[in-house]
Amino acid sequence: GTGSGRATLPRASGITQIVAAQRLGQDVLIYGDVGVILMRYTGDPNTPYAFFPYEESIGAYSPRGVASVEGGHLFAGQHRFWKRAPGSLAEPIAEDLTKTIFESIDFSSLVRRYTFYDKGNNEVRFGLAETAGNVDVQFVYNLKNGSWSKISGRDKVTAIGIYYPDKEITWNDLVGTWNDQNFRWNDARYGTDFPWVLLGKEDGTIVKEDVGYDDESNAINAYHDTPDFSLPPDYIGQAIHWFELQFEARGNSLEILYSTDLGSSWTSLGTTTLASDWADYT
Repeated sequence: GTGSGRATLPRASGITQIVAAQRLGQDVLIYGDVGVILMRYTGDPNTPYAFFPYEESIGAYSPRGVASVEGGHLFAGQHRFWKRAPGSLAEPIAEDLTKTIFESIDFSSLVRRYTFYDKGNNEVRFGLAETAGNVDVQFVYNLKNGSWSKISGRDKVTAIGIYYPDKEITWNDLVGTWNDQNFRWNDARYGTDFPWVLLGKEDGTIVKEDVGYDDESNAINAYHDTPDFSLPPDYIGQAIHWFELQFEARGNSLEILYSTDLGSSWTSLGTTTLASDWADYT
C-alpha cells in the first residue's frame, strides 16, 4: 500500500513538533506543541489510517505530558491544566489556580514536564519545574473530590513510575510493639495489589513515595492553602470585615497566615498549639 501520508501530519494543525500519542476510545490522539490530530483506522490496506485536525492551539509540550485516565486524558498545556473526555474537546481545570501555579513555572523546562495517573490514590500528578532543569514540584489533583495539593522542597525528579510489592506484610515482619506501628493493619497500601509510586532522582537513585508522618523521627511539616475569599461589591465600602476560620487538626503547632495580594506576601495571625488527638479549633 501507499501508507497513511504521515508526511502531511505536521501541516494538518500547524504543529511544529509531535510530542505524545494516547488512545481515546477507538481512535488515537496525536499531541503536538500547538495542536492535536486524530488518527482513525480505516480498514483500507492502502491507507489504513486517516488523520484529521482535531484541536487547534492547545498542546502538551512534553513526551510525558499526557495521562490516560478512566477513558479520557489529562495534560498540562503551556499555561493551563486540561482534561478531555472521549468525543469532546479539552476543558480547562483549576482555572482559579492557574495564575498562581504558572506564574512560578520555569518555561525553559517545558519538555521535562510529566502528567502521571496515580491509580492507587485516585490522583493525577502534574510534575513541573519552578527552577531550570528537571521537575521539582508536583501539583496533585484528586479525581474523587476535585481538591489540589502541592508537593515541593524535595530533590529534582527525572522519572516517575509504579511498582507492586511481591509480598504482603505479616505479623512477623513488624518491628517493636503494636503501639509503635504508624499504619492501619490490612491497609490496602501494604498488599500486593496496590501500585506504589516510584520517583527517579538526578543522582540515579530510585525512591518510593512514603505515606508516613515522620522522617527519621522528625515530624513532616504539612500545609494547606484555602481558596481565595472575596466580598461582594456591596460590602467593599465597609470599614471592617470579619472572617472566621474553623479547622480540625492534631500535631504540634499550626501557624495561620493570610495574603491580600494573591500570595506575593504573607502576614502571620499567630501560632496555635495543637493537641496530640484530633480537635476542633477556631
